[in-house]
Amino acid sequence: VTLVTIMKHAKNNNRPLIVLAPEFNENITISMFKNFKSGAVQVCPIKLPGFAGNRTQWIDDITAYVGGEVYTSNNIDPIKYLGDAEKTIVTQDETSIINTNVKLSCSSKMCELESRLSDDIEDWQKEDIKNRLARLRGRVVTIFVGATTELELKEKKDRVEDAVCALQTALKGGISEGGGMTFLRASAELYDSSPEDSDVISGYNLVIDSLMQPFEQLAINSDRDYAALCDDWRSDETLGYNFKTLQWENLKESGVIDPTLVLKNAITNAVGIVSNLLMTECITYNE
Repeated sequence: VTLVTIMKHAKNNNRPLIVLAPEFNENITISMFKNFKSGAVQVCPIKLPGFAGNRTQWIDDITAYVGGEVYTSNNIDPIKYLGDAEKTIVTQDETSIINTNVKLSCSSKMCELESRLSDDIEDWQKEDIKNRLARLRGRVVTIFVGATTELELKEKKDRVEDAVCALQTALKGGISEGGGMTFLRASAELYDSSPEDSDVISGYNLVIDSLMQPFEQLAINSDRDYAALCDDWRSDETLGYNFKTLQWENLKESGVIDPTLVLKNAITNAVGIVSNLLMTECITYNE
């Protein structure tokens, strides 16, 4: 009955409705889906994130962020406990709730969490509080891309999307030296620990040669002597070569970086492809 009341309120005010709960009854889910499909009301059920122990924290943080209250049987009028957000983006894997103006309840929650950082608590508890503060302080940036022609616009848009995806990947898995230097260092370490087993040495050397290819290709593209660069690098392996400035530098400080997960996936995918080729009886290719 309570959900029906809230859905009627959302319909009468022409507002979409997001319902968050630890679990959903099958009948309730079907009812919300039918209302959404018929166009009666835009309603979306979302399962609360987190597990057992920290789910209460998620409820408190989301409630503070949207300026609402948790509904219980003691709430006489559920409508007055509804929160609101300027925009909510729901995908299969994640939900983003966006409010550009911080609500009073959210500010109070952040002050409460900041004060707890000064308490005598465990390091993991402080880290958890910092993560909660980061979520509550989260901001969304809109990037406007302009161009004189449709073709130029498409090309710029692709570049921006690549940059955003690279940033998101870097936030998840960290960063490594770019410019092929990470693979070059990895190949040198593998070379120093080369196995003595003759049955695997050919494949081992193939991996080493493959890891050196990105740096070698960049040298070719920049019209630089690959062998000479390798000799220079071995004299001081703490630096990396910046193909833009043509100087040996600290690449991370210079901003020449790659997302670590991208490098890992590149190796994983390459090994997968080669494994399939080795197990294939015949291959057809175009010259």
